[in-house]
Amino acid sequence: MGPIEGESDIPWKPPVIAAILGALAVGIYVIYAIVTGPSIENDVVLDPPSGYTAVTDTVDARVEQVTSTPTLTHIAVSTTVNPSGDPSNVSPFEIAYWELATPSGTVAMQAQYRWPALVGTGGELLSVTFPADTPTAGGELVAYAARTVVDTVREFELPSDLPQTMSDVRIDVGDDVSVVIESLTIDEYGGYVEWTVEEGIVARVDVVVGFVGTSVADPNETRLVPEYADPLLLSSNVTEVSPMPYAFGLQYRLVRSGAAPDATDPPSTIQVEIRVEAVTGVADPVALPIGE
Repeated sequence: MGPIEGESDIPWKPPVIAAILGALAVGIYVIYAIVTGPSIENDVVLDPPSGYTAVTDTVDARVEQVTSTPTLTHIAVSTTVNPSGDPSNVSPFEIAYWELATPSGTVAMQAQYRWPALVGTGGELLSVTFPADTPTAGGELVAYAARTVVDTVREFELPSDLPQTMSDVRIDVGDDVSVVIESLTIDEYGGYVEWTVEEGIVARVDVVVGFVGTSVADPNETRLVPEYADPLLLSSNVTEVSPMPYAFGLQYRLVRSGAAPDATDPPSTIQVEIRVEAVTGVADPVALPIGE
C-alpha cells in the first residue's frame, strides 16, 4: 500500500532506543514558558504567535532551549493553541517522532516526554532527547505528526504463582506493524515492562495486570498499572492511563494499586492486558528552528 496523500514517505525505520524516564525531570527544569493565544470566535485562521510554527491545524510550537548533559542532548519545546482555534476542543499534541536536522546529518530522537493533560489554553510542555554530544548549531527540530494509527488489545492469563515472567511476546497490530514485549515481570509489589517496535514506526504500549479471584473488596482491588498512570484512576474500574507520547521502545515500572495479594488467599489467576496503539502514517514534516 502506498503512502496516504499528505503523508511523508519513510525511507528508514528508526533504530529502537529504550527511553530513559528520568529525562522527564530534566525537561521540567529547563522549560520556562508557555505562550497562550487569545480565543477567536470566528473561522479566520490567524498566524502563530511570534517565534512559533504551526505544526498541526490547531497547535503551534517552538524550541525554548537546548541543554547538553554527559548522557543526552535535551531540547525543550513549548506549544500553544493556534489563535484561531478553540482551546477547549484541542486534543493533545500527538507527534509520532522527531528528528534533529543539522548540516552534518539527521539524527532520530531517543525519546519524547510531556506533562500529562497540559492542554487547552496553556498548550503543553514537551521534552525531546537525542544522543549525547549531538550537534545542534544551525539545526532544526523536525516534527512528524501522527496521521493514522492502528490499535489492539491482547489478554493473557497466567498461573497465580508469583513472581511471574513473560518474554519475547510478539503482538501483530495490523498494517504490517508488530510490537514485541521483550520482558514483563510481575510480583506482589509491582513489575517491570520493556517493549520495542519490531515492524513499523512508533507506538505506545500500556500493560495493566489484574489479580483474579481474591476476596479483596472491589474499591481496593489489587491491580498493577504503569507508573505514569493517572493516580485518580487507580481503582477497580480503571480503564485508561495517562497516555505517554509515541516511542520506538520503552522501559517502565508497574506500580501496585490496592492491597498486596494475600498469601493465605492467593488469586486464582493473573490477567495481563496489553494495549497497543501504533502509528502507521505521518503527516508532512514541519521544521522548528533552533536558536543560537
